[in-house]
Amino acid sequence: LDDSEDSDDDLEEGEERVHDKSTPPGSSDKFYARNASNGVENEAGNRDVSPNMSLSLEKPMEDLIKVESSLYDELSVFAETIDLWDKDPAYIANKASAKVVSKFFASSNSNNALPEVLQFQNFLLNNGGRTGGWTDFNHQTFLKIRRRYLPRNLKKICSVPDNLRDQFLQEVTSALYLNSIERAHDHDVWFVTLNKLELLSKNAMKKFKTCHKITPSVEETGTQIRPKLTSERSLDRSQKRDQIIAWREAKQRELDQKLEEERRRMEEQQRIEELKRQKRVKELKSRMEEYRLRRESLGEVKAGSHQIHERIMNSSKKTLTELDKKRINERNSHLIQLQIRRKLAKSRKQQESQDRINRANSKFRVEVKRDPDRAMGHTELWKLRMQDLKEEKVQASRLQPTAMRILSDRPQRAVPEWRRQITAT
Repeated sequence: LDDSEDSDDDLEEGEERVHDKSTPPGSSDKFYARNASNGVENEAGNRDVSPNMSLSLEKPMEDLIKVESSLYDELSVFAETIDLWDKDPAYIANKASAKVVSKFFASSNSNNALPEVLQFQNFLLNNGGRTGGWTDFNHQTFLKIRRRYLPRNLKKICSVPDNLRDQFLQEVTSALYLNSIERAHDHDVWFVTLNKLELLSKNAMKKFKTCHKITPSVEETGTQIRPKLTSERSLDRSQKRDQIIAWREAKQRELDQKLEEERRRMEEQQRIEELKRQKRVKELKSRMEEYRLRRESLGEVKAGSHQIHERIMNSSKKTLTELDKKRINERNSHLIQLQIRRKLAKSRKQQESQDRINRANSKFRVEVKRDPDRAMGHTELWKLRMQDLKEEKVQASRLQPTAMRILSDRPQRAVPEWRRQITAT
């Protein structure tokens, strides 16, 4: 059991070294920092080209180049992720490596190991090792995101709070380009179970050590004396120790080889991406130069056409101004002549009328014997008729009673509609 405990601790330390060495500094933030670095490089490349362009087109072109570069990088990462989906899943490879790692413990320590330790080792063996079937980069990214959503007062064995769980799973799925959100949920459940089993295993081993430290003191109180280890058992322990040392060396060599291959692969990938980026920058520079030359040629043509148009407009304005002046003068002279003719005609007409009146007065003399206003007054017959009507009215009013006379003298008005209906019924 002591050997199995030491080997478990060594296995955990080796796996931690794998997590620390397999990802070079800054590689876990590769996806998040790539867009910013490419945007800065593209902006520096654009500053070399854009000073020759007009002020109105400088900022929009820089923004378009930044957006295009970021989209190109994101599509490249997404294409790599799709290629990984098409290949064998990393879960199978990690599960196979976990079987190789745990083969020694399963064969040598299955009889004398604690149940909690065996349960923890079997869980690692059947569920893809320390990364749960994921790659080191994806698992470390998952842990970074999980630490941000997990409060500080909670331990690793606790799950993400329910109010933040959906947001946490959605961010993991989008950051790692997973097929579905269920994969992120399963990995989170696996990680919580792993921490719980690991804690149980460590507690059981501590309890076992404490019991074995106390047991000799209890036995010393009695008359019994603990016998020494036999030579056969010591030989067995030395052989196991040699096997553990050999396994450690082989595992270290394997880890170093994997790290070296991963480093070479990443360097090659970075070199290819750098070549692609440089090629893309050259294409953009050539397109920008071509666009600038085309804009300059169009500007020259436009300036020439504008000058020609201005000359035509100036000459036409002069011609139109002269024509307008001539037309205005002609109209004014015509109006003046027309007014003079009208005045002459009016004065001539008045003179003719006065001449006719004078001739008529000189030829005829009119003498009126009666009053002309009599034709507009009342005739004698009409005056008599009106007088008779007044006398009849006065005589009729004398014959009527006083009350009827008052009512009859009042001005008559039209009968309302409601009164007509009452009288009709």
